[in-house]
Amino acid sequence: MGRPFAKGVSGNPAGRPKDTRNRLTKKVLEDILQHWNELEPRGTKGETKGLFALERAYKDKPVEYLRAVLSVMPKELAIESVMADMSDADLDELTVAIKNHLTAKREKPKDEDAEPSVH
Repeated sequence: MGRPFAKGVSGNPAGRPKDTRNRLTKKVLEDILQHWNELEPRGTKGETKGLFALERAYKDKPVEYLRAVLSVMPKELAIESVMADMSDADLDELTVAIKNHLTAKREKPKDEDAEPSVH
């Protein structure tokens, strides 16, 4: 099937009005925030719908709760700012401590490391 317009030529030369998508996104996020902050009639005194939903997900579907929490976390953490003020000696000490911890972790039998299941 052919193209309705020649390559590089738009059927709408004026294009989409500036910020149309941004305005829609902003409005959707504002509506979600407003709903999130509404008081939940089934919740405890003063509990919002958002907090109520998080509590329910935490109790009823912990895996989905964790997925949701992780989905809003940044993909990368800026650790360099935490260590920027550390001296070389402090960084060396930290490196040794991490290596010792990982070595001990590898040498420990797996059943010692197991945590009890919450399910």
